[in-house]
Amino acid sequence: MLTAACAALVFGLAGCGSSGSAPKITAAQDAGAAVVRAADVTGATSGYQFTGTIAIAGPATISDTMHGTILSASKTGAINVHQHLLGRSMRIAERFRDKTFWISATGIPDASKLTSKPWLKYDIASTMDQLGVGGMPSGSSNPSEILNYLKSVGGDARKLGSQRIRGVPTTHYAATVNLHDYARAAPAAQRAQARKAVARLISTIGSDELHLQVWIDDHHLTRQISMSLAECVASQHLHLSVTVDMYDFGKQANVTLPSASDSYDITPLVNQALAHQKLGCSATS
Repeated sequence: MLTAACAALVFGLAGCGSSGSAPKITAAQDAGAAVVRAADVTGATSGYQFTGTIAIAGPATISDTMHGTILSASKTGAINVHQHLLGRSMRIAERFRDKTFWISATGIPDASKLTSKPWLKYDIASTMDQLGVGGMPSGSSNPSEILNYLKSVGGDARKLGSQRIRGVPTTHYAATVNLHDYARAAPAAQRAQARKAVARLISTIGSDELHLQVWIDDHHLTRQISMSLAECVASQHLHLSVTVDMYDFGKQANVTLPSASDSYDITPLVNQALAHQKLGCSATS
């Protein structure tokens, strides 16, 4: 999932009218406000169920289908992933709290060579710091990370029409995130780091914008998010596509996280393997 770690949480900047007059609300600003409101309302729910797909096309194609449970307040969840990689099919169970993930070792080839413990623990925030994109949404299989993108849309969105998602009437929007706004909106003490992270992210995707589509129901709940973008990692051109459906909003069953005695921390191994990872491509690659 690391190649998907290329998103940015950006705060939309409100447009201003001329002095002494009320600002004129454009259709784009109205659509943008609807998208931002949906992100806030959805994030404020106690939890939800989701299904989704992640596809990475490149030298090695990766295809994931997943479903799971999100508990919003505790930033906790359970995810079941069916992954296809290099002709091999794997079923992987994940648990997470914020940016710490536990991955079932039984679904990972050769995990038994590392440990006899049933879970592999991984701190994705540590790797993001090492790659120079710390503080940004991780792009993990947690759909709440994708939901964060919507809060940054501001006035750059447009309404595309209506559509039913899992039988629920929704309004379909297209929205654009300007990545430079992230650094400008960051607290002063974090602004320099934010600029570096944004620059690294832009070099990875080859653009200073992210384009998303979102479907919102009549209760201002996000029902589906779709995103597609190009990436370049280790001089290899990749294409990432993500689609997530959200449903059954409300109280969810509790998610039990693995204990320390049942977990083996692979974070140092991952960071060592990625110590010389290059994000982005040169003009000739």
